[in-house]
Amino acid sequence: MEISVYQMGKLEGQLESKLKGELKGELETLALIYARQLQRPLTEAERSTLAQRVGTLSVDRLLDVAEQSADALAEWLGDPAAS
Repeated sequence: MEISVYQMGKLEGQLESKLKGELKGELETLALIYARQLQRPLTEAERSTLAQRVGTLSVDRLLDVAEQSADALAEWLGDPAAS
């Protein structure tokens, strides 16, 4: 069975949409976990940093960071070179 260019484009769009939704869900969950660890809401800058890292770091690494002290977590979020 052949897939038309239209069908392929539609499938690619659906996949991209699903992946973006999953990343957004991951970001929201991690933002909540980090805010609880910090005992305060994330700043816009911290949230932006987290959003960037959700797309590049493994979930294991992001959860490892959440287990650090509040001070270490805040430092990690504030350091653009941290990974």
